[in-house]
Amino acid sequence: MPKSEESLVLAVLNRFLHWMVIGVISPILVLMIISKGISLGSVGYIMAMLSAFVVIFEIPSGILSDRFGRKAVYLISLLFFLVSFSIILIGQGLLAIGIGFCLFGLGRAFSSGSIESDFIDLYLADHGKDNLHKIILGMNIGETIGLALGALLGGFMPSLWSALFPGDNIYNGNIFIQIVLVIVLFILTGFAHTERSAVKHESLGSFLHDSISLIKANKVIKLLLAGILVWGFSFNAIEIYWQPQLKDILGSEKQTWLFGALNSGYFLMSVIGALAVGSFISLTKLSQFSAIGILKIALGVTIVVLAFQGRFIGFSILFLLVMGFNGMLGVPESTVFNIEIPADKRSSLLSLSSLAMQVGGIVASVFFSLVIARTTIAIVWAVAGTAFGFSSILYFHLDRHAKGRLSR
Repeated sequence: MPKSEESLVLAVLNRFLHWMVIGVISPILVLMIISKGISLGSVGYIMAMLSAFVVIFEIPSGILSDRFGRKAVYLISLLFFLVSFSIILIGQGLLAIGIGFCLFGLGRAFSSGSIESDFIDLYLADHGKDNLHKIILGMNIGETIGLALGALLGGFMPSLWSALFPGDNIYNGNIFIQIVLVIVLFILTGFAHTERSAVKHESLGSFLHDSISLIKANKVIKLLLAGILVWGFSFNAIEIYWQPQLKDILGSEKQTWLFGALNSGYFLMSVIGALAVGSFISLTKLSQFSAIGILKIALGVTIVVLAFQGRFIGFSILFLLVMGFNGMLGVPESTVFNIEIPADKRSSLLSLSSLAMQVGGIVASVFFSLVIARTTIAIVWAVAGTAFGFSSILYFHLDRHAKGRLSR
């Protein structure tokens, strides 16, 4: 294999395995928590602790990545994962599971934006900005396929584990697979990936000040972060409420294979969208920003129509379209954001973008929890879709701004 392509292959493989770890637990996450002695009412506290640790340590982890080495910080995140899953595997009760999920959140925060930044910098050095979309596309596809295959494996694992180990917690097999995958990731990253970025010795205070100054001075980064915040707010409504909405349409939750099939289709449509967006931009001759704006409108309208579907077929088609449009958005948004980021601030600003998404999601969780008691999921989704549509204004403005910069 040509050395210039090694960074692309390693990036895709890393993203595939990393997100397979998440995918393996996703189909049975809440059921697993309950099986560990947590009441349904306390599940929310566990998830809140997870989100809080991600948010609190998101920015510090990015700063540490840029200062002390992205590979080192990513390997530390894998150690947090390993300890977390081990505690959850053997733990029982609110305290043990709470500690496990806090460490899981810490691992999520430390893994955010660290190793991806190094893969991107390696690829940029070898191939230039004109080919940046290739590694973005490759990593997005690796992530999505990892999630999809992980979710499929996670759905089958409880019955297989109960057959192999009768009497054991049926969800322990999912956690065991996570531990194995994390060990493989640690070995692969530790021995196969060579870090390009050098260790820096700038103070944390001045580093944070410089990053904030960059955001203030760069209108593009500022508005892109605002768009990411809106995405976190709006898409959270879909991710939280699609299962209750489908349950209401079906009249029960006994047909679990339909939930699994739709969940697999979710990931598949994201891959198709990521693959199709390049052709869409080429055929329409749109700029990256204009393409994002139009796709935001299409996504918002589709969500509003989805909100008022009462039949399974219509719901399924529109739900998968939503995921397809969302997959299309990922590549151009990541591309324009990474082009604007200086290499020495990449990890911290990618962590900031992840933080913006998390904050949007937390705000949505609180807001929609208050709203849902007084209205319906359909109204919640209509609000989310409208927010998506209006966020297109940011990208059309950025398109005019970019054209203005070129004309100067």
